Amino acid sequence: MMPFRSFSTIMGTCGGTVLATLPVIGSDDLIRTGILALVGAVVSFSVSFSLKIVVKNVFSAKLKSFANLRKKKDKEVK
Repeated sequence: MMPFRSFSTIMGTCGGTVLATLPVIGSDDLIRTGILALVGAVVSFSVSFSLKIVVKNVFSAKLKSFANLRKKKDKEVK
């Protein structure tokens, strides 16, 4: 048996859920949520930016040392 779904039923359910939860959520909760979201975004950006710099520096240093080893081996072979 297929369930009957209509747009008005779905919208009514969603609207009722939102309207039932709005009185429960206070403005202080919304402000706290906004501040925590801002702090989380700043921390996430900072960590990803820092890791990008660290990984870039580590891999470039390893690649340079690998290239120098290759050059030394090539000179020794000739």
